[in-house]
Amino acid sequence: MILIVSEWLKGWVGQRLAHPFFLVRVSGESMWPLLVPGRRYLASSLLAPRPGRIVVAPNPSYPPELLIKRVEWLEGQQLHLGGTVAWSNSYVVPRQSVYGVLLSRRLRWLVPARAASQPLSQRQSSD
Repeated sequence: MILIVSEWLKGWVGQRLAHPFFLVRVSGESMWPLLVPGRRYLASSLLAPRPGRIVVAPNPSYPPELLIKRVEWLEGQQLHLGGTVAWSNSYVVPRQSVYGVLLSRRLRWLVPARAASQPLSQRQSSD
C-alpha cells in the first residue's frame, strides 16, 4: 500500500514539475472582459485551484479541448467552473484534472502590439 501511494505521489509531482509554466491562448469570449480572445496568458501547474482563480482544465464533454474558466466553488474534489458572461456554460471537473492556474491577466507583452490593436476578425494566427 505504501508503495502504491509513493508511486502515485511521484507521478503526480513529476507531472506538475515537467511543465511548471506554460502559455495558453484564449479563443472564446466567455471570460470577457477579464480575458481577451486572441491573447496569450501565463499559467502554472504549481498553484492549487481555489475559488476565484482562473484555471486551465480539459473539457469534460470533449477532453482534447481545454477550458479556461474561473473556479466558482469547490465541492469535495470537484471544481465548479464558469465564465464571466451570462451565456457562458458551467462545468464540473475533478480537481486533479486541472492543468494549471493563470498567473496574470496583464501580460500584454506576450502578444505583438499590432495584433492586439486589430479587430479579432482580421487577426491571423502566428502559431
